[in-house]
Amino acid sequence: MGKFQNLELSEAQRRIEQLKYQRRMDLRAQFWKNMTDPNRHGAGEGGVLFDPALARFQAMRVSHAEHFRPTGKAAFWGFALLVGPMCILYKLVRRERDARELKYRNGEVSYAEREFKFV
Repeated sequence: MGKFQNLELSEAQRRIEQLKYQRRMDLRAQFWKNMTDPNRHGAGEGGVLFDPALARFQAMRVSHAEHFRPTGKAAFWGFALLVGPMCILYKLVRRERDARELKYRNGEVSYAEREFKFV
């Protein structure tokens, strides 16, 4: 239950939420008005509507590698998420194959019952 026990908002919180909603609706209406304006080409703007937030986001995505600084934490996570699982998978597969090979060599599994055979 925790934080969802009390779903009632105080008057101040309700007013803040209402103002946020109204601001969102005003920005949406302004964006729609600009996008559907048939006279935009006359103002020399033409094309698509320029969104500065989207431009900043795209610039950040392009220049991320230039500003990346390798740290111990980044190296740890790179190892933990890339090299670690490969090593663990290698160990598990190797252990299973060695155990199966040992059974084959000791004669515990007949040739006819083997899963992988050459005949």
